Amino acid sequence: MKDAILRKARESADVKEQFFRAEADRIEALARALATAFQRGGRLYVMGNGGGATDFCARFLDANDRPIAGLGVTLAAD
Repeated sequence: MKDAILRKARESADVKEQFFRAEADRIEALARALATAFQRGGRLYVMGNGGGATDFCARFLDANDRPIAGLGVTLAAD
């Protein structure tokens, strides 16, 4: 069982590495375009549900030292 778990972990890591090697230039271009847009006052709207939305909000807040108006609006209680 342990060998199967480790094999799956390696396969998962390999797939991620292949993706980022193949798409690194496009990801860099996107990051630069976003940075330019933000410097010009642009905004990025992101929507999600469940764990993905929670993870995004947590990572965003980790990267920013000040609260952002409207961030973290949730319909989880609805």
